[in-house]
Amino acid sequence: MKKNSKDTKLSWNDYEIVDKNTGVIGILKNATLLIREEGYGMIMNSRLYYIVDQDRLNCLLNKGLEIQAMGLFIILSKNILKKFNICLNKNDIPYSAKLIAKEVNKSTQQVRSYIRILIEQNILHEGVISSQKHLGKVLVINPYLIRKGRLIDDSLKGLFDDFCN
Repeated sequence: MKKNSKDTKLSWNDYEIVDKNTGVIGILKNATLLIREEGYGMIMNSRLYYIVDQDRLNCLLNKGLEIQAMGLFIILSKNILKKFNICLNKNDIPYSAKLIAKEVNKSTQQVRSYIRILIEQNILHEGVISSQKHLGKVLVINPYLIRKGRLIDDSLKGLFDDFCN
């Protein structure tokens, strides 16, 4: 995290540099005079940026999604495979209902029911992705709602509709 600042280039014709000790006016050639203003706010830097569509998130919340299903959505979205939106655990292994149940200390049946709700709401897709067959059956989050990066693989085409239209 760093402070937000703004640099303004000044004209040498309007300003002088004076040595405080001697009072001598300094003339510098091939230099740039800048004023740095500290802004209000900070610049955040992170290796893991996600894009969350605010309109679709509001649409999702307005649908009255169960809090447990929303919690599952948050868990699934904390580590997604770039370009494919495949939900992965912290060890980069694709999530299954069994892995999620173990992580959240719930039964596999409970987790399975929340996965079904997210699938019905067009937030998740469960299946094999053609370009990632080696991963087997995976959970994929709707890239209209959240994604890692701007580029999405062609193999996701047709899996999701924009659920807010």
